[in-house]
Amino acid sequence: MKTTAAIFALALSNALLFSGCASKPPVDGEGRIIHKQFEVEVSGLDWIEIVYFPASDDSEIRNICRLSIYGTGEILFRTGRSPRLADAFSDAVNDPYWNDYYSDRIHLDRGEIQEVYQFFVDEGIVPKNQMRVNKQPYTKPYITVAAQIGTEKVRLLTDNKHLVQLTEEAMENFRPTIREASMAVDAEAQVQK
Repeated sequence: MKTTAAIFALALSNALLFSGCASKPPVDGEGRIIHKQFEVEVSGLDWIEIVYFPASDDSEIRNICRLSIYGTGEILFRTGRSPRLADAFSDAVNDPYWNDYYSDRIHLDRGEIQEVYQFFVDEGIVPKNQMRVNKQPYTKPYITVAAQIGTEKVRLLTDNKHLVQLTEEAMENFRPTIREASMAVDAEAQVQK
């Protein structure tokens, strides 16, 4: 029985290797995730939820950031050290940083929000093969994405430079909130000295 399983596994791995599945990287020549390309027709039911994990040596963005982009035109930004940022369902209410939570929001008109969604689709937020992308090793900064765009459902963890950079560009709209959260970290560090 073990011999049959081993032969089957070897045959399957060879079939995948020679068919090109195992050798194709999940990115194209420019480093973009190989993705589904389509024209976005945004609706109020569409949403993109991105959690940004900054590099440990980032002097400007020191905290986890959560960006919620809704098809209704609202973009909600949150940052800080609260466990609610990495896990929207966190129940760690006794965490000392539970209330270290800063937020801001902006509202865009229908054309602007459609453009935002199209930028994310064009940069690869909807991979052709999510499992292959999610299995790649990653380093900070990286993002996690959960989204519903039309009929496309997305669950993604990636450090793809194009998607990370687009997320950072979107977060630029919330620079004062990022600074406020960083100043709180600095103030606490000064008190502890």
